Amino acid sequence: MDTVTYSSASTLCHCEMKYYWRYEQKLRTKTFDSESLWIGSAVHAGLEAYSKNANLNEAMLAIDEYSNRPTIGASQHLQQMERACKARAIVAAASERWPIKPQPENVVLESELHAEMVISGSIFNPYSGNKRRNFLFAGKIDWLVGGTLYDWKTSSDARRTIREKTISYQADLYAIILRRSVNVTVNEIVYRIIEVPSLQFVRNGEPTKRYAGDYSSYMSACYEWILSDASKMIEHHIMISEARLNDAMLWLWRIAGRVSHCRNYRNWLRNEYACHSWSRPCEYLPLCEAKTLGADYTDIVDQEYQFVDDAHPELAK
Repeated sequence: MDTVTYSSASTLCHCEMKYYWRYEQKLRTKTFDSESLWIGSAVHAGLEAYSKNANLNEAMLAIDEYSNRPTIGASQHLQQMERACKARAIVAAASERWPIKPQPENVVLESELHAEMVISGSIFNPYSGNKRRNFLFAGKIDWLVGGTLYDWKTSSDARRTIREKTISYQADLYAIILRRSVNVTVNEIVYRIIEVPSLQFVRNGEPTKRYAGDYSSYMSACYEWILSDASKMIEHHIMISEARLNDAMLWLWRIAGRVSHCRNYRNWLRNEYACHSWSRPCEYLPLCEAKTLGADYTDIVDQEYQFVDDAHPELAK
């Protein structure tokens, strides 16, 4: 069975060639992870630990463990430490805004049963009932309590993220899979959105004069930056409806069909408007340029990319 995640499906909508390089060829760049991806993953690690036992110290340890990944060069180490401080500040601010009360010893929190749970299920046409025989959808839910699905998001603009997630299919697809696979009915989706501090600890590979390499003062500044404005931590509620669920599954049904179509014709369409996003070039642009010109791109792959065994790292437990 081929696994489709919300990330891979959204990538296909953005650009078929990008999907091809990332999910068919399983190529990832050797360069440092993007800030948004790194911080988002570190924050989720911390929030998972916090939601399980209401212990902020353990949440910080989880972020430390995530941040202890190999880096290349002193400047990248400083950059990674900056991101780790931002992640710690975000988790600390989240525990202040949405606290979980500590439970007596040997009492299991309700959230522990449903925190960071990987779910999967079939892809089907909501109107005909037909299934995609060779595909399944998988995802990881952040937190499920009763009939409410919580989804944590880090963002550079919380209000913009609200607009985007209002029309997003992600949480609706999770609601469908939960209903069909574990018989849990989701009535409401709650997005908890936290802005990432814009403060800089390192610039041009060197620590800024303001913090002079003091991680503790920098983290405190990021924490205060988040709490200084209520609009930087927003809780957005969306009620589930059958119309939303049908739209979401029909979208996924069509995505799986497009993957099959591209494979059958061995043709993946390029989208020039996807070559630059967030003022950055797509990481696969050198490969697309070489392929389009009919050049041999083997050397480019060897120098700039690496093969990964798991095309969907977001599902890792």
